[in-house]
Formats: sequence, C-alpha cells, structure tokens
Amino acid sequence: ERPARVAALAQSIAATAPLRRTHNEFSTINDTLIRAASAETPSDLAVFAHPLERALASLEVFTAEFDGGLRRRLIARAEELRNLTDGVDDILRTRGRELAIIGEIESLLARNADVSLQLTGTLDQLIAGTNRDIQIANAAADDSQQRSPWILVAMVTSA
Repeated sequence: ERPARVAALAQSIAATAPLRRTHNEFSTINDTLIRAASAETPSDLAVFAHPLERALASLEVFTAEFDGGLRRRLIARAEELRNLTDGVDDILRTRGRELAIIGEIESLLARNADVSLQLTGTLDQLIAGTNRDIQIANAAADDSQQRSPWILVAMVTSA
C-alpha cells in the first residue's frame, strides 16, 4: 500500500510540473512587463525584449501540453500577453515613446531655463543703462537749472 501511495504522489507531482512551468512563465512575463513599464532609459527597454520573447515562446510550448478548456484559457491569456509585448501599442514601444517625450520635455525645460537666464541678464543690462541715462539727464537738468539764472542776468545786462 505504501509504494502505491508514493507512486500516486509522484504521479501527482509530475502532473503539476507543466502547470508550474506555465505559471512561472506567466509570472516572468508579468514581472518583466511591469519592470518595462517603469524603465528609466531606452536601453533598459532593450534589455527586456529578449526575455519577454523567450518567455512567450516557452509559454506557447507549455500550453500545448494541456487539454481542453484549460488549454484554451491559457492560450487566450498568452495571446493577451503577446499583445502587450508585440504590437503597435505594446508596453515596450509605449514606454519608449514616453521616455522620448520625457527627454524632449527635459530638453525644452533646460532650453527655457537658458533663455530665461539670458533674458534676465539682458533686462538687467537694459535697466542699468536706463538708470545711467536717467542720472545723466538729471545731472544735465540740474546744470541747466543752475546756469539759467546766469544766462538771464547776462542777457539782461547786455541789452
């Protein structure tokens, strides 16, 4: 009786191996897609492409080992994952576009900061020049006010 139970247990464990392998591939794909969706650089995205493709290929092999409804459900789920990894709106391409947009935004912000600094410098120079011109005009007006009475006296005495 004991050898029969051990044999049944071994057979039960062996029967779950394809399911475990399939589960591991699904987990690998899900985890890789999550990491790809939060990748920091385009080169990080390139690192995820091959493991995703390999896991999807393995998943297709493993799902062939199942029968009936389970196989159909696994194939449907694998196809959903395939669409997230290979297609027009797949996660790798979408994240790549996001990273490109972020890079463009950062570039524009840096350019805007440079232009703002240049504008501030130019305005500071303009204000300083205007202040000098005002001081010169005030000095000329003061000089004119001081000389005006003497000019009048000279004109009155010469007439």
